[in-house]
Amino acid sequence: MATVGENIRYLRQKQRLSQKALAKAAGISQSTLSAIESNHQNPSVYTLRELSSALHCKPTTLFSESTVTYYPDDIPDQLQRMLEQMNASELQRMMDFAAGLLAARQGST
Repeated sequence: MATVGENIRYLRQKQRLSQKALAKAAGISQSTLSAIESNHQNPSVYTLRELSSALHCKPTTLFSESTVTYYPDDIPDQLQRMLEQMNASELQRMMDFAAGLLAARQGST
């Protein structure tokens, strides 16, 4: 389940906005936006309204479990961000999973 911060980050990146640009449009500091996106700070109702306005979406979109959608062009960047958050054991499981997918595909051709 995506968090409010993850949804804000996703929508910002989808619109190709920098943190600085979104923060300015929402009337908050870049450090506040960074803290919200990384789930270190909960935004106020006012800030949520300003962020949703700057992102051209309804405030409820920021709470949606389905806001983060995976588009083919975004997959490499999204995978990179996920991999950067994994520990060694999780990375090994991911490698094993990917190897299994490739083996299954080669076995079916």
